[in-house]
Amino acid sequence: MHVEVHGEGPTVLLIPGANMGAWSWFRQVPPMQRLARVLTYDPPGIGRSSEEALTKCTRPAQTEAALDVLRSTDTASCTVVAANEGGFVALDLALAHPECVERLVLLEAGLAGAAEAWLSAEAQALNDAVAQLSPADRRRCEVGLQLAPGFIKRNPGSLDRLLETYEANAPRAEVAAAYAEAAEAWVAPSLQGLAGMPVLLLSGEEDRYQAPGMQNALARALPWARREVVTQCGYLPHLERADAVNRAVMTFVQEAMSPASAAARWRTDARGQRLAADDAWAARQAELDARPANPLPLVPLPKVARR
Repeated sequence: MHVEVHGEGPTVLLIPGANMGAWSWFRQVPPMQRLARVLTYDPPGIGRSSEEALTKCTRPAQTEAALDVLRSTDTASCTVVAANEGGFVALDLALAHPECVERLVLLEAGLAGAAEAWLSAEAQALNDAVAQLSPADRRRCEVGLQLAPGFIKRNPGSLDRLLETYEANAPRAEVAAAYAEAAEAWVAPSLQGLAGMPVLLLSGEEDRYQAPGMQNALARALPWARREVVTQCGYLPHLERADAVNRAVMTFVQEAMSPASAAARWRTDARGQRLAADDAWAARQAELDARPANPLPLVPLPKVARR
């Protein structure tokens, strides 16, 4: 399995979302490696780990693969950051090997496995509407819905570059099917075994892709977790608002070393505004829903070469 180590400092393991590899963290690694030792990897069957057998795509094997990353890099414990369905792997890893996970950050993660429960009604309708299109065209429609409205206009060419990179690293059809089957078969465990572990839940304010109840269910299962909203992004906050996500994650990582300064900073977004606190989540969400659009200037995604 392909593993990369970047930088020095407190260790952060980045677990990618479904059918994604190390490449999907290209907006996190450069800034984070200045402050931390960042571990990225291509899961079995993905990217540079494409020769791995299908038997390594099962849910237990995915957890074992994440553990193997820690073993192969002599990492005793670290902060685990997971995106989307990668949250399933992160939760299983933290439950099975709590000694390896100091802190847990879940980006747009939920507490359901079946596609019909995980996806929003809009995403389900889109899947039905594009079922007869080519895989590449279906992917374009899917990613277009995952991004916040206005993101593509504010970042010309970003969708093309994302899709080009994905296609250059796309898993074989049988691998993608194996991962989808594993996700749908995942049964949400009791998370009480994680009580006391620092957890940060980050959500995109304009997520139209995931069913709204998924993140609420996860928050209820982790009542001690911090829950924050990242403004002006959808289902892919680490790609759309890397500035806010990187700041929140690295401040969270550094809390143990400098708790006073971190506490003063970690609840702010790129505009210096406070993010949603747990006890005001519903009120903040209503405020966001009623707020007129005011697009932020975003840094365009860097060009990526097809391999």
